[in-house]
Amino acid sequence: MKTRQYWWLLLAVVLLLPVQEAFAKKKKEKEITERELWCNILYQMAASVLSNMSEGKLQENMLVELSPTWDGRDKRVTYMECFGRLMAGLAPWLSLPDDESAEGTQRKQLREWALKSYAQAVDPEAKIICFGVERDSRWWMRLMLPKVSCVDTMPFGFR
Repeated sequence: MKTRQYWWLLLAVVLLLPVQEAFAKKKKEKEITERELWCNILYQMAASVLSNMSEGKLQENMLVELSPTWDGRDKRVTYMECFGRLMAGLAPWLSLPDDESAEGTQRKQLREWALKSYAQAVDPEAKIICFGVERDSRWWMRLMLPKVSCVDTMPFGFR
């Protein structure tokens, strides 16, 4: 009787060895680095805005939530504010040179969407408040003065 129990125990051990190896292989998978983690998060956040804006569909697809203390300003400004803040944070990363890594392909895709989004941002026919179209005299001069002063002070070779 005892030999029969030993045979069953031996059979169970032999059958469970491949299962143990499968769990061991899962542990050996490559751990994601902190940079890869942050690049993936950045890509997920930026792709939703840039892909929609590059196609001119940001207003249709972006959900806007207003604060309970909202002061009644034009809520269409939200879309350009979103784009402007995103590009302010994303631009240094997009300016890195292309490479063949996963991060490089993500960066290249976001850069292409960003350039198309800039075209949408200044297109007067676009369905979004674009820079420089609605010329409120209080703000227009503030936008134009830095441009004029920069052009006037630039060396001749860079005009």
